[in-house]
Amino acid sequence: MRFRLKYMGMIILGLGFFVLNNCEEAGEDQIGNALESELPGSWGITGFENIATVTSSSEQDVIQMFSPGVGGVNISGDLIATLSYLFVWDFSQYYAITIGNQLLGSNTFPIYTLAMTYSNESVTSFSLSVLLLDSVSYTFETDEINATYDPVTLTVEIASIALMDVDSSKSITIDGQLQMKRTHIPVGEPTIFNFYEGMAAPAPGSGIYVFADDLTFQYISNTSYGGQVYQDTTTGSWSLNGDRLTMVNNLPDGEVGDPWVVSVDLEGNELILTQVVDCNDSSSKSNCLNDKENFYGLSPESLTEFSEETTHWMTRL
Repeated sequence: MRFRLKYMGMIILGLGFFVLNNCEEAGEDQIGNALESELPGSWGITGFENIATVTSSSEQDVIQMFSPGVGGVNISGDLIATLSYLFVWDFSQYYAITIGNQLLGSNTFPIYTLAMTYSNESVTSFSLSVLLLDSVSYTFETDEINATYDPVTLTVEIASIALMDVDSSKSITIDGQLQMKRTHIPVGEPTIFNFYEGMAAPAPGSGIYVFADDLTFQYISNTSYGGQVYQDTTTGSWSLNGDRLTMVNNLPDGEVGDPWVVSVDLEGNELILTQVVDCNDSSSKSNCLNDKENFYGLSPESLTEFSEETTHWMTRL
């Protein structure tokens, strides 16, 4: 009798799991079917963020190159602006430095771009271009450079420099100090940072996803510069499993890229795509950690834990 009761209990328990599992699958199918009919259309990106949590075996800083820096380079006179974005490229023999009032490629008027070259412990070139409108621009250059760059602290310092544009129509003064934004990561303590902290929202129409009924998609990037609009299009396929959206890019050689899997939250004309990466859940934790060290410019083999959540907000066009 005990065996029979135990056996019957196992059957009932098994049926319970079967019913529960099938209910969950049915629910996912209903969600997927609803999203599959609502997702097709054009969606413009309105914002995004990247929140990462890292634990390191060594003390170091993560450079938030897409965030406004600390301080600013001030322009006064006939033109007035503050430049808060600092970009530095290390070419071994020299550093190429660009300082702007917005992210490179954002191209929202007015556009201020200060270009400098640093080599042999001194700034060797210095020029400022200003694009107020597609057809209105100014260029300022000087050989009397009163500026320094510290490659250790990633800081540019400019003493007061008076400049006249090449057509002698505008006179300005430029000065200030600007340091790349960074977050300190102590040893063994989980540290949270937003890689894109403070970054301005994308310009309307600069990034558009177009999902088609035939399960293909296009990502269209529009950049305006110098009166011209430059467009780049990526194509691929998409599929849904419940509220999980998988997108796979088509590559130029006829191959396909790695799948991008995100969760979908769609309400009316608002779409939110969220991707979660946790190296602890990766089949190859060490490769995952190495990839993130390379992407964020961290010391090799220093990360012991890493997770991040990347969110894209979109509006139906």
